[in-house]
Parts: sequence; structure tokens; C-alpha cells
Amino acid sequence: MADDQSNHPLYSKPANPHPLSDQPPEAEKPKGVAIPIPLNAKIPLLTYSLLILNVGIFMLRYITPELSNEILFAGYIDPALIFQDRQFYRLVTGMFLHFNEAHILFNGIALYYVGSHVERLFGHTRFAIIYLLGGLGGSILPLLLNSGGLGASGAVFAIWGAEMIFLYQHQQLFGANGRARLRASLTMMAVNFIAGFSANALASVADSPVRVGNAAHFGGLIGGALLAWMIAPHLVVRRKVATENDPLQVEIVQDKHLKDDWQLIVYYSIGLLAILLLAILLHA
Repeated sequence: MADDQSNHPLYSKPANPHPLSDQPPEAEKPKGVAIPIPLNAKIPLLTYSLLILNVGIFMLRYITPELSNEILFAGYIDPALIFQDRQFYRLVTGMFLHFNEAHILFNGIALYYVGSHVERLFGHTRFAIIYLLGGLGGSILPLLLNSGGLGASGAVFAIWGAEMIFLYQHQQLFGANGRARLRASLTMMAVNFIAGFSANALASVADSPVRVGNAAHFGGLIGGALLAWMIAPHLVVRRKVATENDPLQVEIVQDKHLKDDWQLIVYYSIGLLAILLLAILLHA
């Protein structure tokens, strides 16, 4: 995301109705000047780091296949080993393992597309919380169905859900471009789920053991959306005094801070533990 806010993917020229419609007529405003959107991170370092980590682990199969297989079998989400041997670490390690080239490619593209955008708006800490705790929602929910798997898609769907909640909450502020991105995300989400259920139906007919983790996608999506509803940054328009160097009479500021929402993160985590406990009891 460039520092020039006119290139921001959600920036659109002011048009009525608009949160700033009570300001002076357009003719009295500076032409071609975007209202800066406050970013919590200029460079999405965590997104890039996660991409490198996921790709690096996957590439081990081409360097040391034996080690790659050991990591795969030691880390994927296996309900039996979680329920019986209490190997809960698999709920996290499974988020960094991938089945084949298509799996890592699609997850990598999705992570870059949505992660780099969300991390800039949410900041490193919020992004990390949603990726990890939302991703755990994608790891834990399938256990209710005695289903496991592997892949970063649960965490990616968590970030995706967080972005959609943020866009929904700021529809007026971001205007037409924000609403267009929200519609595009909803469309891609629907296509993904339709494709996933269709692929699983075909796999059942062909008696193939390979399945798309729709439950993990749904768990991550719900987890990320809930977390964003609780801790996402909130932007508001505020009047200010214009100066010669800054002729704009308004600015966009954040009126919500992460330090005030830590209790909500604890409540979400307790909810995750409750779902995990329920899955264990159901399959004891």
C-alpha cells in the first residue's frame, strides 16, 4: 500500500451521500487530495514472514524428502492423536503444513492478497492475534466432526473474515471502492465453498481419501470475523483546523485501542477451549 492515499485500494473520490457531505462544497475543497487513512503498519512484515515460513517448510520435500515427511506426519492435525494422546500442538503446527503444490500456491496467493492489506490497516499485533486465534478456530471446529487435516487456509479465512467485517463497519467511509472489495470478497468466498463442497462430493463418488477442509475454512472465517468485531481498529472522521501546508478541514483517526480489548481476546480464547473440550468429550 503506497503512502499516496489516492492509490489506496479503498480510496474513492468524495461523493454524496458521504460521511463528509456536511463539509464545504466540493469547489471549496482542494482538488485531487485524498484524506489520509491511518495505517498501523507500513510494511506487512508478518505476512511476508508467514509466506516465507510456509513456503520454506513445503520446499523441504525437494531438499530432504525424509525430513519433510517426518515433519508432515509429526505435525498434521490428527483427531485420534489429539483426543487420545493429547497432542494439542498439532492444532498449531498443522497450520504451517501443505499437501501439494496447488495447496501451497492457492494459500500463498490468498495470504498475500488479503494479509498484506489487513496487516497494514490492523497493525502487526492485531494481525498476529487474528491469524493465530482465528486459525485455531479453523483447527478446532473440524474436531467436532472428528475431522483433521493441514494447511494455512483456516488462518487465511480468519484474516479474510476480519477484512470483511472491517469493510462492513466502514462502508460509508471507504465509499464505492470499499463496497466493491467487500462484494468481491463475498463472491470469492461463496465460490470457494461451492468448489470445496463439489470437490468433496466428487471425491466421495471416486472413493478418494483427499478432502477439502470446508469445516476448517468455516471455523477460521467465523473466528476471524468474531475477533475483528471485537478488536479491529475503528476509524472516524474528525474536523480539524486547516493550515497552509494541510488545507484539509477533516482527518480520519482511530478511536479504538487494542489495550482496551484484551478481555475480549480472553473471552474468545475461553470459547475456543470450550469447543475443544466439547470435541474431546464427544469423541472420548
